[in-house]
Amino acid sequence: MHGYLSNGSKSECVACGGCAQNCPCSAISMTIDEYGFVYPRVDKDKCISCNKCINVCMFEGQIQKQYEPLFSYGGYCIDKGIREKSTSGGAFSAICKAYAMKRDCVFFGSTSDRLKIYHTYVENINNINIFNSSKYGQSEIGESYKQVKVFLDKKKYVVFSGTPCQIAGLIKFLGKTDTSRLLTVEVLCTGIPSALFMKKYEEWCNIKYGSSIKSFNYRFTNKNKWDDQPTLVELETGKRIITARWFSNFYSIFLQRLMSRPSCNKCQFVTKKRTADITLSDLWGLDKEYPDLYDDGSGSSWIICNSEKGIETFEKARNYMIGHEVEYDRMRKYQRPGLIEKTVHPSYDIFMEDLKNMNYPELCKKWAKKPTLKLLFQKYVYNNRMRVRIWKLKQYIKH
Repeated sequence: MHGYLSNGSKSECVACGGCAQNCPCSAISMTIDEYGFVYPRVDKDKCISCNKCINVCMFEGQIQKQYEPLFSYGGYCIDKGIREKSTSGGAFSAICKAYAMKRDCVFFGSTSDRLKIYHTYVENINNINIFNSSKYGQSEIGESYKQVKVFLDKKKYVVFSGTPCQIAGLIKFLGKTDTSRLLTVEVLCTGIPSALFMKKYEEWCNIKYGSSIKSFNYRFTNKNKWDDQPTLVELETGKRIITARWFSNFYSIFLQRLMSRPSCNKCQFVTKKRTADITLSDLWGLDKEYPDLYDDGSGSSWIICNSEKGIETFEKARNYMIGHEVEYDRMRKYQRPGLIEKTVHPSYDIFMEDLKNMNYPELCKKWAKKPTLKLLFQKYVYNNRMRVRIWKLKQYIKH
């Protein structure tokens, strides 16, 4: 089989799990390697060489990238409750509501339990809040692709959300299945960090605080503004650790692209052509391009419709949102890791060896960077909110 299963190459496998789900004799399992990344492993005693794993591997043949952006929109949910629970503008909730109108619909997305992130589904629109908040880790697909196929065969409508590679894996897995009732929603991805880093962080928490981690919120909203969301760690003892993003060891190392999955370093989805019906992201850069969409700083979403199905659904979703059309090319430049390029740190290989051999304090001391005075000035003084206030003042003077 192509990729890691046969020749040990890890740079192409995204661990979508399609091969494991399509194996008729359960010969493939998704296992974690020494660097904290998940890969398929074949039990040769069970394998019957049927090649069904190859048939659904997205890298066997051309990846299906059939759409280019047809419509670009920026905005946020009218419902303040949804917006407060979301990490950006709550667009996913609006899209699900629109697609589920008078339909028997099932919703797939990722949720978390402690440090574990996994895909699951709900059949009640009122329960989609379990998919709220951003998770900077690899979601275990489990049997989600198989479950989607079962629901589609039963003529149910399905919304499936995930990273671009997870969407591509699903499309390849479904093959000739009738997907007319399927709506795919991808979330632009910066890359998948190693789970080993978080494991080492929890080990450090056990030593320092005498407690394991109950939950890890990568972007804690609460009363924080959307563009300044800290991390929130809740320990089993009840202790809460809130760290500003600019002082977070996790973000410092992650954003340097030191611990991304090998396949993320040569991501094939950093392109204008998309596989999903709808692409979602934070509307970064709105303070410079569309300050009217900043509102009170609670978060705004960028919605890109790539197919007619996506446009049709979002036209209904707009009833739940405040916003307007935004120029795709103006906003794309603020999404460099998701739509333009993913750079690799020149010391990537050295860091990965350190990740394997060092403990958490040693890793942070060597690799995490303290924020510069320039960065702190940009984030806490002349920041997005200040630029929007100046814009509002100019508008007031003008009128």
